[in-house]
Amino acid sequence: MPLEHLSCSVVEICTSGAPDEIKRVRAIRRADGYYAQFCVNVERTEESIPTGIAVGIDVGLNHFYADSSGETVPNPRYLRKSEKALKQLQRRVSREKERF
Repeated sequence: MPLEHLSCSVVEICTSGAPDEIKRVRAIRRADGYYAQFCVNVERTEESIPTGIAVGIDVGLNHFYADSSGETVPNPRYLRKSEKALKQLQRRVSREKERF
C-alpha cells in the first residue's frame, strides 16, 4: 500500500470523532498490514467509590500472596520451570557427539 493512501485514510480517521488535540500520528507496517497509532492529549478521570472494606496482603515465599480473608495465590515458580527445561537441553547436548 503506497504511503499516499495511508495518509488519506489517516485524515479521514482524524476528522471523524477524534479528540481535539492529536499530538502525533505514526504509520506502522507489519506483516498483516498497515496500522496508524495516534498519540492524543486526553484528560483521564477515574472515579473510585470507597467500599469501607480493608484488605491486608502478605507477600511470601511459599505463596505469591495471602490476603486477610485467607485466600492464597500460588507462586508462579518461573525459575523452577526454566531450570527443568535447561536440564533437559543440557542432557541432549551432552549426548551429542563432537562435530569438530
